[in-house]
Amino acid sequence: MLTSRSVLRALALASALAASRQAFGQGVPARQANRTQLPAATYRPEFGTMWTFDAPPLDYWRRTYGFAPDQKWLDHVRLSTVRLPICSASFVSSRGLVMTNHHCGRECTAGVSPPDSNYIQTGFAARTLADEKKCAGLYVDQLQSIQNVTDRVRGAITGKTPAEQAAQRGAVISQLQNECNQQTQLTCQVVTLYNGGIYSMYRYRRFNDIRLVMAPEGDIAFYGGDPDNFTYPRYDLDLTLLRVYENGQPYSPPDYLKWSPAGAVENELVFVVGNPGSTGRLNTISQMEFLRDIGYPATLAAYKRALAIYAELARTDTSAARRYQNDVFGV
Repeated sequence: MLTSRSVLRALALASALAASRQAFGQGVPARQANRTQLPAATYRPEFGTMWTFDAPPLDYWRRTYGFAPDQKWLDHVRLSTVRLPICSASFVSSRGLVMTNHHCGRECTAGVSPPDSNYIQTGFAARTLADEKKCAGLYVDQLQSIQNVTDRVRGAITGKTPAEQAAQRGAVISQLQNECNQQTQLTCQVVTLYNGGIYSMYRYRRFNDIRLVMAPEGDIAFYGGDPDNFTYPRYDLDLTLLRVYENGQPYSPPDYLKWSPAGAVENELVFVVGNPGSTGRLNTISQMEFLRDIGYPATLAAYKRALAIYAELARTDTSAARRYQNDVFGV
């Protein structure tokens, strides 16, 4: 299971919304194709597989699911999706409405709360555009293009020692990103895939005027907590609605995902698009033993110390509990 808090800052089939094959009028209904083509409900080799937008396995999708999206569909899904600094999100309306998980907007929700009310606890809903609250420092990025820069990166690495190679790699990546930023006026990031097997330049359009539209009460947004989040389907209202503004007006995205009242059905083909957390599937036995015996125990001990410090601060300062509520939630 991918965590939503450990974010790989690369867009791999791009938000927290699902885009089924029926979206954007593509192909035979997925529920019909899956009923006849999916293997028995045992181990499925394709389960959990991730792909990037520059390398969609079109032939595999066609043979396995009878699904053959064209470039227009892929572009639509990519442009409908945005990333927050640590989360995935998607445009869900023609007036710049963005949907994401509740914890992804917690910093904004807490930041716009007035002294006499904590929106994390009470929730917030803007009645009009004028009531929407500007989120200080928050932005969303929309992926515009991907370019393979592997040869450029590898060609710059000539050092004999690991330290020299690491320094050269960092230098050429910084150079590539700076060049891209200046040439395109976009936000550019070199993404490392497959432990250095591929280096890709991701170019994003950044929107800096983001406003809070709606966030439910924290208790209903996080009902069930992390145990349910990572083990069972949670029956909660885990969302935050934001709005992107441009030149002081709600942005009108040409591409956005549309609400499906019917939802998905059993065995229907579904794509989840966004910024996935890191995966440990390629870890060696030695790496997993290190994490089990050293890494994870050290991390848990650090969490325990941090919680004790926050608890002591809250005990001696009545305002500390609210001030550090997001830090405690993050632990």
